[in-house]
Amino acid sequence: YSLELITKGKQGFAGVIMGIGILFKLHFIVLLPVLLVFRKFKASVLLILSFAIGLLLPALFLGLEKNFILLNDWITIMKAHNQSITTSADTIYGISNMLLSIFGFQQKGLWFSLVILGLVGAFFLWFVIDNKGDKSVNFKIKKFTIVYFMAIACIPLITVTDSEHFLFSLPIIMFCMFLLVLNNKLAIIYKILILIAFVFYGGNWHDLWGHQISVFFTQNGFLGIGNLMLIALIAILWLNENCNFEKESL
Repeated sequence: YSLELITKGKQGFAGVIMGIGILFKLHFIVLLPVLLVFRKFKASVLLILSFAIGLLLPALFLGLEKNFILLNDWITIMKAHNQSITTSADTIYGISNMLLSIFGFQQKGLWFSLVILGLVGAFFLWFVIDNKGDKSVNFKIKKFTIVYFMAIACIPLITVTDSEHFLFSLPIIMFCMFLLVLNNKLAIIYKILILIAFVFYGGNWHDLWGHQISVFFTQNGFLGIGNLMLIALIAILWLNENCNFEKESL
């Protein structure tokens, strides 16, 4: 709903809605950088204000001291939940460590996580500021929509979550389906890669693959790899002028 509001120019209400949403699901804080890089400053400010007010609202009933205790407990629980973030198979940190293990070494700790997260952020920044293609308002709305959904799809890659959070990638999956079905100019290599990504993404589907294959896919991070492939393919196809992504598939 907030995406629809922003595309219609109603940034204020969208920012408030997003701020309230983040109170219930902190993961969606990834949308704040998206708003900032697209210069949606009104929405960004109101998102921050509504989020901050929501955090302080319990103080009206409990007092500031108890409210801060609750916030500290909340942060402590989140930190504990993400202690194994660099080794969690389906995160981008775990996938990076799996690749590094090929060369005989792995990395752990806060700095490693921050470097990987910084690289992800740098990619998104470059993707947004790339000015190839149409400069029309319609094109900018489509690009914002793509980045919005890509950012949400990244949530289970950059934090430790259960597998249900990979459902955040459903809009990206639908875009890939549209490309497969509607874009006759899509190169065969991209079609193959999309299908492989679908297989990996559905690797934890126990009823489809059976117990042994499903466990193998789950323990070795294939769900995360498939999700990462889908996000990367959407980005590559958007940047590929021959794909006509923005003209034929949306």
